[in-house]
Amino acid sequence: MVAPELRREVMRLRNAIRRHRNAHNNDRCWILDSELYRLLPESLNAGTITMTRELFLKNCRAYYDRHPGGCGPAIPNTGKEE
Repeated sequence: MVAPELRREVMRLRNAIRRHRNAHNNDRCWILDSELYRLLPESLNAGTITMTRELFLKNCRAYYDRHPGGCGPAIPNTGKEE
């Protein structure tokens, strides 16, 4: 790659990481991880896994339970549903 192509690629990757970082509340989900993984050249099938609603919710609850202070330091807990 030449310098202009490298710059474009760096900006594309940075923007994807920022979108992932800035997602909050109901927008934040493991699906965002799949979107990030798809940016890697070796991850052609990332994000193609499907599961039942029950398993999906179980995995989300397990993730949340592993983070007792909330799902991220930049996400204040308002106590409100969205």
